[in-house]
Amino acid sequence: MEGRAATRPGRRLALTACAIVTAALTSCTSTADRTADVTAALITPEGLLLHYTGGSCDGAVSTQAGEGRVVTVRVVAEQTGRDCDDVGLFRTVAVPLDQPLGDRGVRDEKDGHRLCVYRGERQLQPGRLPAGYALAREAPVCDGATALGLSRTWATAGPCPSSLTVTQAAGQALPSFRRSAWAPAGRLEVAGEPVRVWRTWSGGQESVAFERVLAGRPVVVTVSSATGCAQGRLPERAFLERLVGGLA
Repeated sequence: MEGRAATRPGRRLALTACAIVTAALTSCTSTADRTADVTAALITPEGLLLHYTGGSCDGAVSTQAGEGRVVTVRVVAEQTGRDCDDVGLFRTVAVPLDQPLGDRGVRDEKDGHRLCVYRGERQLQPGRLPAGYALAREAPVCDGATALGLSRTWATAGPCPSSLTVTQAAGQALPSFRRSAWAPAGRLEVAGEPVRVWRTWSGGQESVAFERVLAGRPVVVTVSSATGCAQGRLPERAFLERLVGGLA
């Protein structure tokens, strides 16, 4: 996680060249600071885990949250260099709240847009992962400001990492998979019920997907394996099928 400190409303923490007046959410950013674009949030026991677009020159990061009917958040990153690429990098930082979020919305103070917030709906979890895989990323699956589900990625360490990703998103349907890229791959039993499985392969990634119905809505679950370099090996198809069958 990239966040290193957080400020609550009414408190001030001098992490950057220009202090942030947290109570009034007043902009006070020097040329050494960059206000980040916050894209989504996950609810945590302490508050929120914010997803934002970072840069290669980001240094110390500070956060703030203004709490009312709507929670307004801001992420500011100190800039540590001059020649930085403009490619957006995935970053997360925690921000505490004085009260649980409940049904309140969350907005980015930078431009006022409403954030997609994942509120903890139950997800299928893999029963057992191979040795060496550790949780590397959790990100909401969003349609604008609406959270459809969650994507979780486990990865290995080293110069040629491999990853496994389980994505569960509601409101979608398998007909979107019925294209040339996806092919029927038989049936499996998942969490005690039979499901029809679809499979695709592209470059260094292989995926299988199936549909289930939760609370009257279709939910698509996709399990993908990927390798980070040309020398890496993807798991056998049977391994992915065992992983799918072990979801519960």
